[in-house]
Amino acid sequence: MKTILVKLLLSIIVFLLGSILYANAQKVQRENILNHWKLKNYSISNKNYSLSKKELKDYLKFNHDGSFTSVFDSERTLGKWSLNSEEGAIYLYTDINDKTPLKIIIQKITTQSLIVQLDTRQLRGVNFHYKAEKR
Repeated sequence: MKTILVKLLLSIIVFLLGSILYANAQKVQRENILNHWKLKNYSISNKNYSLSKKELKDYLKFNHDGSFTSVFDSERTLGKWSLNSEEGAIYLYTDINDKTPLKIIIQKITTQSLIVQLDTRQLRGVNFHYKAEKR
């Protein structure tokens, strides 16, 4: 009976440590965001779609000073950005008084790729796939 309790306790400890390490590994670091990200394609329900001619120049650029530049459907936007690493989201502010910033949910990030969803009703479920252009 004692060995069963010890094994159960060890299993619980291992599970909790693994959960803590996994949660910490999911936090997005600011340094990983700082880049010029060029839109390569988008996907809906794991099906990839090519960019239209209008979207070929779309990008996101996050700067060290907290400013950003984006081109989406050939429309250029400037502003400030902030990262909530706990929830894995970037907030884009286009105005100093912006009370409802655009929330970008990070699905996956590596040094070379960024996959995000825009938290808008119209684009919910669309994954935007970006590639790092320069570091």
